[in-house]
Amino acid sequence: MKIEISKEELEELYLKQKFSCRKIAKVYNSNHVGISKLIKANGLELRAKSDEGKLIVHPIKYDISKEKLKELYWEKKLSPYQIARQYCCSAGCVFNKMDKFGIPLRSLEEGIALSIPRRSKTLAKNNVKYARKDFDGSEIDKAYLIGFRIGDLWVGKNKYGETIFVSSGTSKQAQLDLMEGLFSKYGKTSKYKLKSGCTQFSCNLNLSFNFLLPKEDNIP
Repeated sequence: MKIEISKEELEELYLKQKFSCRKIAKVYNSNHVGISKLIKANGLELRAKSDEGKLIVHPIKYDISKEKLKELYWEKKLSPYQIARQYCCSAGCVFNKMDKFGIPLRSLEEGIALSIPRRSKTLAKNNVKYARKDFDGSEIDKAYLIGFRIGDLWVGKNKYGETIFVSSGTSKQAQLDLMEGLFSKYGKTSKYKLKSGCTQFSCNLNLSFNFLLPKEDNIP
């Protein structure tokens, strides 16, 4: 479909109001390639890409003060990449702004130390292999599980992990059936024979079972 735009309109939008080809295309329900060709056909000179970039208003250029940037970086310990996500800009914009304000960067050691918990949590979430269900029992059910944990279960969790591990060894089938009934609907269970003749039971649960972690009688 041919676009009908006069030279005067193009001069007004492109040269005076500094509209980009994409913005003009949006106004006329067209595409930026067609607008570019039309500008050239009317004897107008296209702006260089570097000049187009200068016309884009990045929120961070105007909406963040030195005090706010310092607070986010030094007090709240956010990385330039996290700050950039908040302000819908690139991390490069944040680095440039920090340089302009004279805000010093953290040392490499400090940056790595701060990023470990964040990266570890992300990896833990991405490494959840089997589906898990939140605990949905009553307070009585919770009290029973805490009591069972105090007597017969080992419960653990990695520092930054998203999984509560429960495990117990027994030679009694009734005990295995009980644990299977308690936990199988919440996560994947597994059982394997030990050399002693006992069977080791284990189950991976999500963080809604963190009430099992303290080995103490805190029954609600």
